[in-house]
Amino acid sequence: GAGSAASETAERAAARAAVVGFLAPRMIRHLKRHISVPPPRRATVVLETSPSERLSYNSLVSYIRANIVLTSLEGAERGAGADVSLLHHANKKSARAAIENIRLTCNGGGKQVATLSPEFYSEAVEWLNERYHAPPHAVARCRAFMDAAQAGEPLPCDKCSLPLLLQLVFPLCGHLVCPECVEASVEASGPLSACPVCEVALPPVRYDTCPKCDDVRCSHQAPKVPTEAHPLDGFAYLQPGFDLQWAETLREAEARALAESYAKQRREETRIKAGVGAGPSSLSAVAPSGSTTLSTVPTSSSSGAEAASSTAGGGGGGGGGNGALSHTKASYIIDGIAELRRVEREARAAHAAGRPYPPGHDSRPVRVAVYSERRKTLDQLGHFLYLRFGDDAIS
Repeated sequence: GAGSAASETAERAAARAAVVGFLAPRMIRHLKRHISVPPPRRATVVLETSPSERLSYNSLVSYIRANIVLTSLEGAERGAGADVSLLHHANKKSARAAIENIRLTCNGGGKQVATLSPEFYSEAVEWLNERYHAPPHAVARCRAFMDAAQAGEPLPCDKCSLPLLLQLVFPLCGHLVCPECVEASVEASGPLSACPVCEVALPPVRYDTCPKCDDVRCSHQAPKVPTEAHPLDGFAYLQPGFDLQWAETLREAEARALAESYAKQRREETRIKAGVGAGPSSLSAVAPSGSTTLSTVPTSSSSGAEAASSTAGGGGGGGGGNGALSHTKASYIIDGIAELRRVEREARAAHAAGRPYPPGHDSRPVRVAVYSERRKTLDQLGHFLYLRFGDDAIS
């Protein structure tokens, strides 16, 4: 009767305790009576941004301000550049991408790379040589600026000395001035009419052009006609059509292109071995050209208007844990997790040696949850967590 019932109850309790004891290190127990959740400890940590992050942020802001400054200049036709302005309603997608990139830089988005097509590079030089008849030192300065920007080497603004990847080029003196200083000059002195550094005037640009296009190098056979560009229109057209992209995005695209090239060659070799005809194969992967180059201003060779925007991205990164060193937030979180894991290993080693767990530790593994208001920020951090911790980074 009563004795057997009590014995059965005790056996069930013992069996239940054994099951709970077995599952406790492996499962999260959701019953309140089984767990004791300590109150959260909240702390705000202010991190100093890395030089790469500061340069990326300043370059992106400069890129956007250059678009707004140049497209708001009132040359021969009022509002002539409005259709490529980030403030134009037709360019909402590009404006959103620009804002998203600013958010990413504030969260350690990585390194920005300035790219310039050979056509835009040549066009800027030809505008200086053939339309402005600029002195050699101004042409050489413009070339040095374009080369340095593509190499990731910022040059200082000749007015305020802030180092930036992208500056505005003044044609006759060769000075490089950041958009903020150009804006300040306009606010202080009225419409832009001269270099803010040396006050050399912006001249009207007189040249012979094709009646069908305004390209410096024209393929039409039509006779040239004389034309004159307003000083501000010429200044806007002179600016090189740079594109800003995330270095990590470019590296990932190149890696994908290389992998696709190898896969294609393997397929061709398989067909050849099977006796199926195939063309010659090559191991060399062509770097992708899929990202659209969007200028901060309309170029004279453009037939359509394109909005200024940098390619949205920011995931990816260099090899191993070192890829996060220039990403301040990722490095901080990775270092914190690595320290927690080290303490966990030491506690387990002590327990295996017969010593009790230190206060606040038990046999359960460490779990870390990371939250962010922005999905792309989490994607970016997740990339570096996976590089550092492998499959352990996946919940």
